[in-house]
Amino acid sequence: MLCAVVGGTAVFAAVAEARPHSLPAAPASAEDPLGRPAPRPALGAAAVSATEAPSAEPSVSPSVTPSPELPAAPEVPALPGASASPEIPSLPDASASPGVPALPDAATPEVPAAPGVPAPPGEAAPAPEVPDLAATSSMAPVPSVPVPPLAGKTATPRATAREHPKPSASGGAPRWRVLFSDDFSGPKGAGPGPGWVPDLGHRTRSPLGGLGPERFGTGEIAAMTADPANVATDGKGRLALTPRRKGTAWTSARINSARVFKFADGTRTAVEASIRMPDVSGVRAGGYWPAFWLLNQAQRLHPDKGNWPSGGEIDVVENVNGENTAYFTLHCGIRGEGSSGGPCREPVGRGGSAECAPISCSAGFHTYRIEFDRRTDAEEIRWYLDGQRVHRVARDEPPRDVPGRRWRKAWDAMTSGDGFFLIFNVAMGGAMPRGHGATVGPATEPGRPMLVDKVAVSVEVPAAHPSGHGKPPKPGRVDVHHAVPPFQTPVN
Repeated sequence: MLCAVVGGTAVFAAVAEARPHSLPAAPASAEDPLGRPAPRPALGAAAVSATEAPSAEPSVSPSVTPSPELPAAPEVPALPGASASPEIPSLPDASASPGVPALPDAATPEVPAAPGVPAPPGEAAPAPEVPDLAATSSMAPVPSVPVPPLAGKTATPRATAREHPKPSASGGAPRWRVLFSDDFSGPKGAGPGPGWVPDLGHRTRSPLGGLGPERFGTGEIAAMTADPANVATDGKGRLALTPRRKGTAWTSARINSARVFKFADGTRTAVEASIRMPDVSGVRAGGYWPAFWLLNQAQRLHPDKGNWPSGGEIDVVENVNGENTAYFTLHCGIRGEGSSGGPCREPVGRGGSAECAPISCSAGFHTYRIEFDRRTDAEEIRWYLDGQRVHRVARDEPPRDVPGRRWRKAWDAMTSGDGFFLIFNVAMGGAMPRGHGATVGPATEPGRPMLVDKVAVSVEVPAAHPSGHGKPPKPGRVDVHHAVPPFQTPVN
């Protein structure tokens, strides 16, 4: 996709810190130097919490007489509230009796076996292993609960070793803080809401007065509107962006997030949406070009300055001509070098693709996601389709046909700018559909919407990096700007 520019700035941000919940380990019991059985707690003391250390050992009365060679030990005082027992009763099943270790053979007489479990001649009854205190306590351990995936659709795939993943403070799955989300739960026929700014007409207009290129610089033919016939909630928790035709004239919709998100140094930020592509294929789908993408804020404020593609464009997903293929692309450049060629081979970009399965992109909802990972100096952007990584570009891995210095310069232009805003649109016609062998024609069928179920932007909650390779996040630098004005005036 190409540039669309609207907005202003006002900054706020927050990053939460995850704190784990855990129980202390159970203390190990020391062996009695006199060879006597380890003390058992009296029955009245069974409710002692696993998180409290007892002030004294429970009282015991051994059922065997100490060896005459050894002096009897002084009586150990009982815990408060616990009564002394004259004799430890034998349990019906020796395997269920905790805390009674076997007596040494050489130093003490034989211990009679518990009823029902006869001891072999000349041997003492075996004693069971001492169970873990936390397992027998009346207080259950507090589990660590990982935060679920952003949109509730897919789990985040396991990172590779190259990514130096930063675990959450709980030691489980990554934990995320949602910066922005929308589930489009309005009534049928309602607009997308105040969080979205529509483009109107055939080009964008900056709040500062500048005009973007004709037909958005892509050659698409539909005029964008805010008419509910083109963009509205469907009453089922989905937003529908629907191209329409009246005579030979096409209308459609393109909406931009009012907020702008900056991928701050030391953080990992995720942007994802659950989308069903227009349910149309073959010649009836000629020229359809739905997309979900991010554009640099400088291109919204100054569309007349020729910024594209410098500052970056990240296409989370594009689809053309009803194909069962999702396309994922990074567009980049160096300011002053024009919009063709450059480190990203514009206007093609550095991209990849994948088929939707087991159902097609247009037959059901799929989750499309990017993660901009700046936790280490090996920065990278990863694309995911339904939780599976399908594309990746990295700052320290330039394409073979680009010198490393130029690639890093283009990359750093993305991270040093004013951030990115989100765009949903359905274009009709233009460069990409033509590049895939079709365009809008008499057989193209109008009225097939792209449906958006939900969208979210989240940042991973910081946690200590065990490898030491992570860059410390800068609190307050996950910037969220608010664009102005709330609506544009139509531009023809």
